[in-house]
Amino acid sequence: MTTASSKASDLAPIQSDAADAKSPNSFGKLAVARASGRLSWTWPLVFCLIRFPLLVAGFAVAFWAYHSNDSAHAGELAQAFTRYNMPLLADVVCIGLLMWRVRREGMTLKDLVRPTRQHLVRDLIRGVLILAPVACLVGVFNVFYAILSPSSALQGVGAASLLNPLGTTWHVAITLLIIPISSGITEELVYRGYALPRLQALTGRRWLAIGITALGFGLQHVAFALVDWRLAMIGGISMMMLGAAYGIFYFAARQRLLPLILVHWQADFVSLGLAPLLLALMGVA
Repeated sequence: MTTASSKASDLAPIQSDAADAKSPNSFGKLAVARASGRLSWTWPLVFCLIRFPLLVAGFAVAFWAYHSNDSAHAGELAQAFTRYNMPLLADVVCIGLLMWRVRREGMTLKDLVRPTRQHLVRDLIRGVLILAPVACLVGVFNVFYAILSPSSALQGVGAASLLNPLGTTWHVAITLLIIPISSGITEELVYRGYALPRLQALTGRRWLAIGITALGFGLQHVAFALVDWRLAMIGGISMMMLGAAYGIFYFAARQRLLPLILVHWQADFVSLGLAPLLLALMGVA
């Protein structure tokens, strides 16, 4: 039996945002949409899960291409392509689909971010404060990745001529600058900005909504390690934990995405760009 205190806890985010009538993405507005039957499970779940099949499809195509060229390391090269290049295509698909969907709901992407001038400095400070623990978690994952990777010489900058026909400069630019910014913005819009508040409204349970989005976030990162079940398990579990932490922070920040976008950008900057580049400069990759 559900207690009165647990009901009050679950309704807290809706009640706390009830006064924010101007935001179409507020918990109060979404609760009204749920009650009127205008909010369904379909699109929140689609955005939670869509990136995994997109990345797996990219891996399959890359594997076929490398294998057709008689590459002795088709699996490793396809995995590197999926990790360092395919996220950009997934971002394009997700942003396009998200723009169409929020327009159908009478919103814009800005409504998902909820930027406010009066909270700008506070949001940036919050983002900076959680950089350190996130960097530690990302660093641990990259250490395991380097140790367990079946062919580290084929990862990152060391394979730039094979992964990107335009060469090393383009590869460094896309992994150090383009993808961290693109994925940091896109994934926060998809998982936290869109899916999380709708799942909270649909389930009536904050922890369940966080768990569903964290599961999708972790599953996405399994696709970055399909050639090694150990890496897939480490990536899935660690990123699920990180996704849960992001979800908790989303509620604490009252749905303002700017701090999370900042942190997410930093995490991808380290794992996709800086770490492989440093390994290459040290002669490891």
